[in-house]
Amino acid sequence: MKRDKAREGPEIMVLKDVAEYLNCHPVTVHRLVAHGELPAFRLGSIWRFRREDIETWIEKRETTGAEIEPGPPRRRKGK
Repeated sequence: MKRDKAREGPEIMVLKDVAEYLNCHPVTVHRLVAHGELPAFRLGSIWRFRREDIETWIEKRETTGAEIEPGPPRRRKGK
């Protein structure tokens, strides 16, 4: 099934677009790019991102609850 391109957005996004898409701060996106964790390329001085690469990056990082390691038990207040 083909996706609706108009609803999906542009094929190439800039840093601000990716931050909005991931619902995070632009500085977080820049940090991920700087550490080589998020696929991107530069065109002049501006970082560009392929929407398909971002979606693949998200899919690779999806997890189930069983894969999350539990932290130490919380202490209740007043006890």
